[in-house]
Amino acid sequence: MDRSSFGSRLYELRVSAGLSASELSSSLGQNPHYIYDLEHGHAYPSLPVFLELCEALSIEPADFFDPDMEEPVLYRRILSCARNLSSRRIKALTEYIKNKSSLHE
Repeated sequence: MDRSSFGSRLYELRVSAGLSASELSSSLGQNPHYIYDLEHGHAYPSLPVFLELCEALSIEPADFFDPDMEEPVLYRRILSCARNLSSRRIKALTEYIKNKSSLHE
């Protein structure tokens, strides 16, 4: 992933999380323009900072590199909620999702 693609993905995830660039920079203990620099391709974060960045965005590192996952935070919430469902309810939810997604194809 080049710097431009990295920056675009970061921007998309940050906006989805409802954070400003300065808020996210601050939560990482970085200067106020740090996220701006990342989003505009001026820098890459170190691995430890990248992991903190994912934590601040409430995503897994793999989610960052999956461009098809538009709302990773919501996806993780759904999975978390599904863990508490009975087998019967999981099957019903799966059928509901299949039926709804087939209507949009």
